[in-house]
Amino acid sequence: MRTITDDNGYYSINLEDSKNHVLITNSYNTVSAVRDIPDGEQDYRLDIQLSYKSLSLPEVDITGAQPQSYNSDIAFSATRMEIPVLEIPGSVGIVTRKLIEDQQATTMTEVVRNLGGVKGGASGEAGNINEVFSSRGFSMTNSRNYFRNGVRYLKFSNDALSSIERIEILKGPASVLYGAVEPGGIINFITKPTLYTPRYGASIRYGSYDYKQAAIDLTGPINTKKTIRYRLNAMYEDADKFRKPQNSKRYDITPTIDIDLGRKTTLNLDADIFRDKRTHDPGVLHINNEIIDHGFKTFLGEPWAYGKFTNTSFGYELKHRFNKDWTFRSSARQYFTHEDRLYFQMKTPQKDSTITRRLAHWDAKINYLNLIEEISGNFTTGFIKHKAIAGVEFGRLTNRRKVKGNMYTPINYVNPVYSEKPTDFEMEQSTDLYITQNTGAIYLQDQLSFTDQLKLLIGARADWVNDKQDNYIKETKSDEKNFAISPRVGAVYMPIPSLSLYLSYSQSFVPQSGQTKDGKAFDPIRSKQWEAGIKKSFFNDRLTSSLAFYKLSKTNLPTTDPEDEEFKILIGEQTSKGIELAVSGEITPSWSVAFNYAYTHAEVTETNDKNYPVGTKLANISPSQLNLWTSYLVRGGVVKGLSFGGGWYYQGKSYGNMAQTIELDSYHIFDCFVAYKRSFYKISANLKNVFNQEYYTGSQGNNLLFPGTARTLMVMLAVNF
Repeated sequence: MRTITDDNGYYSINLEDSKNHVLITNSYNTVSAVRDIPDGEQDYRLDIQLSYKSLSLPEVDITGAQPQSYNSDIAFSATRMEIPVLEIPGSVGIVTRKLIEDQQATTMTEVVRNLGGVKGGASGEAGNINEVFSSRGFSMTNSRNYFRNGVRYLKFSNDALSSIERIEILKGPASVLYGAVEPGGIINFITKPTLYTPRYGASIRYGSYDYKQAAIDLTGPINTKKTIRYRLNAMYEDADKFRKPQNSKRYDITPTIDIDLGRKTTLNLDADIFRDKRTHDPGVLHINNEIIDHGFKTFLGEPWAYGKFTNTSFGYELKHRFNKDWTFRSSARQYFTHEDRLYFQMKTPQKDSTITRRLAHWDAKINYLNLIEEISGNFTTGFIKHKAIAGVEFGRLTNRRKVKGNMYTPINYVNPVYSEKPTDFEMEQSTDLYITQNTGAIYLQDQLSFTDQLKLLIGARADWVNDKQDNYIKETKSDEKNFAISPRVGAVYMPIPSLSLYLSYSQSFVPQSGQTKDGKAFDPIRSKQWEAGIKKSFFNDRLTSSLAFYKLSKTNLPTTDPEDEEFKILIGEQTSKGIELAVSGEITPSWSVAFNYAYTHAEVTETNDKNYPVGTKLANISPSQLNLWTSYLVRGGVVKGLSFGGGWYYQGKSYGNMAQTIELDSYHIFDCFVAYKRSFYKISANLKNVFNQEYYTGSQGNNLLFPGTARTLMVMLAVNF
């Protein structure tokens, strides 16, 4: 049953039966609201206050209910504007809170399996201390490709998910809106918003290997007029690992306050206090293309080696609506980050079943300030309708980094014996840097609607990047200045409202240091992508699907100068081509599904490097990746509130290095879950990696592989009032 409001926003619905009902209020430029109407009520009245959509709000404001869908019809990361997914000329992946909760995902590596063509795992030298990701064949670097509510986020750790409402990825080059980024795409963490109706939640989790987690989620108005609202998310986690003896501890506290300064102006204040400390795991030893005996569970580090990451950030966002068409947004965010690692660099396996290793200490203190001022709105020129956004962005980053180390006692990789933490171990300073980066940008984007069926998205961004570095060991200084203009254009044709066809072209850049033999500074690494696709929604937009074809190339890569091997020339090129298929949402109101498949062909396409000639496959990139997750919710009867389901994740074979001397086998992971939810509580149990598959997410160098997680049981009890 449907109805629309009158000019004053009032409406009524006559319900002829006595069943429970769910009222969904939709508006194009506001957050949808979901409210329960209990049975047996007569003349039931609801006062619903809708919030305007922004980068920091979810697609649905739910009070008295949990998130209901794996599907989202709006993806702010793609355009920074309220444009439906079907009208976006590009690939956008979204993982909703509902999907995160059903899977009981506790790491980003688990989450990104739901984003076709995206792969997660441990980092190289840092091992399990940090998660890294790749998309469409290219790595996503820690300092460039991650954002939090549209603001650049320096990702150097295993992030907590307790305050996350959903996760979005814009695939392919994204410099037009986000500046210097690697070409695979950007990942945007959208945090939970404040709500107008009080809601109080808490959860506890317990799992295999003594996993323990407790979390709270509190939100609601502070004053009677509801012009001041808050949200507080807090989480603490303590866990051992299947590769004993290892442990990790982390906590995350994220307070948020929204203040309505008037009917058209809202100020958001928020902070994030995060700490993660875990035992450093250098990985699994791999010799002559074979895993050492019992290597999957054999820990070759030391129990006292660690990675500790602390991050404190705070910021504001001020939004002012001039009228129904035009909005101004101002934001600023300050990060204080400390990366402290005492870790092992594994060196050379020996004939006596030992491996040499170097103990190192990494200490980096990073401060980052980001400022964004932008205006967006709707206007018409003749018969053409416009949705435009224009903005300026400034950033300043400082990084004081020191690294020292020395060779340490070898460890036996057959029967490792761990040592006591040394108290007087001398280390030699190998790195002592002070890095500053100042950035400035101006950008403009416009969606032109010639008709309801034909739309054109055009945009461009100009970036200025100034990188300075003081090297206190070599007693040298560098000052690199880069400038780049990044265009984007895309066309969408919608023959019917539920079907769209699109074609797009976009570019990205990444500054690089160094100079040619003639003393000319290196130009930025450039990336360009052509993409074509089709999107279709079904069942009144409950289920959406997309099919994309792309060709993505990365040029200006440095290779050896044939006239002088001590220098480089910029003729290198790597290319990724692929197909991606995704389906997500509800087949029926009870049956939900999230499916994706990606085929990726990534290789070297131009070089003069004899070690990695043209045709060399890129490292840690599997040609085939598939993920299917489905769940069913019982909505009536004696087991009303029961849900169950599971998933299958497949990763094809890949090479662990560019030399192609390490082969990573394909693997399958099966998960399942069952949950029971009543009015104020929910109990769920998830079994991950049901068949205890031994698998590896990536590799480092010629001898180390990073293991995936063994079979894990996770049980959760959550209460909501």
